Amino acid sequence: MQEIQIDTDSLQTIPDFKPFRRNEKRGEPPILLPFGQYMKEVEANNENINGQRNFQPGFYLYTVNADDTSLPVKDLISLAARFTIPYEEIALLNDLTPNDKLEGQTLIIPNAAGLFVPLSPKNSLATLVKKRLYNPDGGNIYIIDGEPFQYHPTERITPTERAFFLDTNLRMPLDNSVLTSHYGKRVSPITGREHLHQGIDLAAPEGSKVFACQAGMPDRRLRLCRCIAAVPWHHLLLNVSYHFKKHSSIKKSAAKDTGCHCEGRKACGNPFFHAGR
Repeated sequence: MQEIQIDTDSLQTIPDFKPFRRNEKRGEPPILLPFGQYMKEVEANNENINGQRNFQPGFYLYTVNADDTSLPVKDLISLAARFTIPYEEIALLNDLTPNDKLEGQTLIIPNAAGLFVPLSPKNSLATLVKKRLYNPDGGNIYIIDGEPFQYHPTERITPTERAFFLDTNLRMPLDNSVLTSHYGKRVSPITGREHLHQGIDLAAPEGSKVFACQAGMPDRRLRLCRCIAAVPWHHLLLNVSYHFKKHSSIKKSAAKDTGCHCEGRKACGNPFFHAGR
């Protein structure tokens, strides 16, 4: 693993989405502009990723200008489409949410697809991605204006992470936790059978506050499962059912079942019980 310092003051700026300009000299090829150079680098890095070759991504700066006649950018999705990289990659590098107004912002744009995992996460998406991907013995660390990121060229966000990013009414239920199992197919640690795991498993220290992920009525249907974390850590089996009903259901796994006193509607971010109590 290598630490690479990136000073944004030294990065090249992409002024607009014009790849070339006409050469005034007769018979000479068009002059390559910054966006054209950027697109060539993205294409080369896609080949590096597909060929599993080592490379170091580069970075550019772009100030969002809705009046850019070459292609107006209305939101994060259209911006990412124009740069042909995943929107979540731009969001993680620049600490963006889907509702942020982009016009006038100067953003860091990488010239390679993948995920830059923030080592000092500031939002739910960054927290989930770091829990899943950060490896102290893994990829290079890019320190961009003092903020460290670990680069994972072949990774994308999971459906759970996408849900927390796109639905800005969702928040993480725990401030301090370890992600122990992802959404999707897995072998159940309880039955030993493969099944669709319709949530994420988080382990947290005993007594940790558990917050409402979304406004609504907490689901009181709790079941006691075998605790697979060493006491005093306890598992919270979190099922974010935002597609179907406007609340989050929390199922508790602990050494003893002491119930969940969570009567009444809760606003997003309000604590409604404690892990293991």
